[in-house]
Amino acid sequence: MISNKMNKTKSTLLTACLALGSVGLQAQLPEIKGAEALIRQVPADLVGARKSIDKAGTISGAEGLAYYWYVRTIVYNGMNQPKYAEEAPEAATKAVESLIKFYELGEGNTKIMRKYGYAAKDLIIGASAGGWNQAINYRNDTTENKQASYKKADLLYGKVSTLVKYDEDHDEVLKTKYPDITYNAVLLNSYQNAYFNMKDMDLSRKYLNALISNRYNDPKLYIYLARTYQVDGNGDKQLAEIKKGRAAYPNSKDLITEEINYYIQNDKLITLKTAIDKEIAGGNADANYYFIRGYINDQIGLGKIRTDGKKGDGEKDTTALRLAELDYLKAVELNPNSLDAIYNLGTLYTNFGNYWNQKAANLPYSATKLYGEFKGYEKNYFATAVKYYEQADGFSELTKQERIAMYRDMRQLYVKSKNIEKANEMKAKIAALNGGE
Repeated sequence: MISNKMNKTKSTLLTACLALGSVGLQAQLPEIKGAEALIRQVPADLVGARKSIDKAGTISGAEGLAYYWYVRTIVYNGMNQPKYAEEAPEAATKAVESLIKFYELGEGNTKIMRKYGYAAKDLIIGASAGGWNQAINYRNDTTENKQASYKKADLLYGKVSTLVKYDEDHDEVLKTKYPDITYNAVLLNSYQNAYFNMKDMDLSRKYLNALISNRYNDPKLYIYLARTYQVDGNGDKQLAEIKKGRAAYPNSKDLITEEINYYIQNDKLITLKTAIDKEIAGGNADANYYFIRGYINDQIGLGKIRTDGKKGDGEKDTTALRLAELDYLKAVELNPNSLDAIYNLGTLYTNFGNYWNQKAANLPYSATKLYGEFKGYEKNYFATAVKYYEQADGFSELTKQERIAMYRDMRQLYVKSKNIEKANEMKAKIAALNGGE
């Protein structure tokens, strides 16, 4: 949660406003100015200010006054605190709505922006943070009225996104105080609320497509889109979104895995593998084809899937693992920057080393010669695994979780080879990635 404190304006509130009828002005200005005075006194009387500004809002014409919306924003920004929860439960929403109205009236009006624009930069920080936090509160509702709260969160996110987008297009004051509150972050939170809480797939797709249009760089967006269609039971559109993602991010391991899982779930994995075999045989395959086929063979070898494409029973198949090794090596040959193939080779050779470690452990005490031979295989495979892991470590694209998993493997490899200094180095790297744990 992001803290939200009342923002003090840096300039005197000015009473000039849009030209309206003199009767309306006479009635409204005393209430607005009264609210201003109550805010500025020490200590501020926010309860009294709220009553004055709300009374001004009941007088015809107030909605056309930039000054009214400006003061109203200050009042409700200030009341967005736990101690005013009963007095003004919708304070965060009202602050956001008020500032949006202020900017709508100020659009293209240099007079208004000259008078209020500078101080409004402070208000946008408090209003955006307050709206962001209130939306999170709505999303966390577990009462019987939670669906109504989820809807409120959706509506509030929409308003906060308007303010944040305005800031990003103009002053960019939020990125200094609250760098995590961005237009894309609001869209992503809106998607999560729509998908996980509201269970609204159409709304989920709206936000995901908005993120893609706004150039939010994350291949998982296409996975999320595909899964909305999976929920809808539309397999064709599910696969279409995965393929769109694969075209946009051809090297994304997550999308490759999602596509393979799609074929597994729909009993079509062998269809995919057959198509890849055909492309490779025809000489039309690039590194990605070899990686995907290698990954399929890797999963078969680990017993996670069967050769017919159905879910596996955990039985290891070393022949399939050898085929995976050849395909991964070919992928690296064709594309020396194929991180996924390099990383998987590190994992594969670790598995090979563990295989020979177990074989050696199962030998009788009398088989000393064979034991030495098996331990030699183990040592060589572990050394090769470290080589590929160290190569993968040089890629910035490696995710935090992948890097932690890799360092854990490397630490075990160094322990087994009795290289305690390197093992401790890996331990320190893992702790650093985990925030010093």
